[in-house]
Amino acid sequence: MVPSPRRGGRLCLVLMLLLGLMGLAVASSGDIDPRFRNCVRECNKSNIYDQISLPYRLLLWDRDALCRYDCMSAIVERDQLDYQAAMALWKRGDPSNPSGRPPHPPRVHQYHGKWPLRRLLLMQEPASVLFSVANFLTILLGAPVPLLGWCRRWWAWGWARRRRHRQRSSAGGGIPAKRLGELRPAEEPLWPPGVACQRPGVDRVCLAGGKAGAPPPLGVLQRPAPYTTYLPPVSPGDGPMAGGGDAPACGLGHLRLSTSNPLWRAQALYTLVGLNTWLWSAVFHTRDLWWTEYLDYFSATAWSLCSVYHASMRALPVVRTGRPHLLFSAFLLCLFLGHIGYLGLVSFDYGYNMLANVVVVSVSGVLWISWGASQLLRHRRAARHVWLCIGCLVLLSVGMTLELLDFPPIFFRTLDAHSLWHAWTAPISLLFYEFIRRDVLFIRQFDRDLYNLGRVSKRD
Repeated sequence: MVPSPRRGGRLCLVLMLLLGLMGLAVASSGDIDPRFRNCVRECNKSNIYDQISLPYRLLLWDRDALCRYDCMSAIVERDQLDYQAAMALWKRGDPSNPSGRPPHPPRVHQYHGKWPLRRLLLMQEPASVLFSVANFLTILLGAPVPLLGWCRRWWAWGWARRRRHRQRSSAGGGIPAKRLGELRPAEEPLWPPGVACQRPGVDRVCLAGGKAGAPPPLGVLQRPAPYTTYLPPVSPGDGPMAGGGDAPACGLGHLRLSTSNPLWRAQALYTLVGLNTWLWSAVFHTRDLWWTEYLDYFSATAWSLCSVYHASMRALPVVRTGRPHLLFSAFLLCLFLGHIGYLGLVSFDYGYNMLANVVVVSVSGVLWISWGASQLLRHRRAARHVWLCIGCLVLLSVGMTLELLDFPPIFFRTLDAHSLWHAWTAPISLLFYEFIRRDVLFIRQFDRDLYNLGRVSKRD
């Protein structure tokens, strides 16, 4: 039976109405406000933004975006002024209000899924940008991975090589071993008494109480002595990553991760992806565009998967090496590619993205808690540093309530729940990297299997 044209036209009309209702349901309450729509339409018709200044053009502001922001701010400020005027009349005894009840505060609408925050220095969300930069700096300064150690190592090696060249040019010979102390201040000893520094490799951690070339005895958890100067390799032909010679190789001013630790690759990946995440978070909150939003969300997902990878490398010995490691890494990579493919090509579903990230972070938390509980039961006081990791997880869980309790902006429309969430996570990164530093010593002294695996991988 062939449907009549009239029935087909009615079906198309019903579908168009349903699509229109879906668009209204997805849109924020401020987007469908008649005042906002009329304001944006009149602003676009005018010539107020025919000439846009260079800073705005560099951040890709156009006439429509500027009109939308100005109309949003004008409506919010007008509602606030009307509320203040009504409150002043109520305090004086407004005769037009016989009930005597105070006026209700105006409802703050969301526009394009966001609260109407005040723009400052061309930044759409200045507080979120500030706290994203703070998170970036806490990772950059607190990370003990070879990210900064490599830079310092190359610089120290080049500095020592130039110094040796000057000494050879003036004296016509190399630097004797007894003169290696000149690389440090005269009042500071080359290394404290009783410290056996590891060689080969300039990336070993100096520990007290052990023999040269071997880790310290089990059950002795000691921190390295503080060093203010890095002692690079001095043998002729040694590179910054090479070993050799009789000179010790002590660490930097703080205990940094070394490449002799088998987890350094996972921790370096976690740190680099975290830096990338907070970089794009700052960019996105500076200027909200579709591609900055995509990069912010995709980077956050990548960091969540890297946290699972890092936790698995520490908690699950079966996935550390060989084919299981390759299969597990490929599985996480496929999850990431499938996630961003669905969001970028099929539908950018905010609810799905939030649910996926919560599930991934929960898996990471379960891995860390299960591993931490096993270490506390096995080593007890020697594994006290595990409480730092558990504390980070608890603080993250508490901070997640800020994302759930989404409230209108406060403090002159500069702070919202999302920006406070970014402020909450900044000190947690410092606590987590302090846990990583202490875990390096713990691996060296109590987890011999993992430590020996790192030594083998370094020789390979």
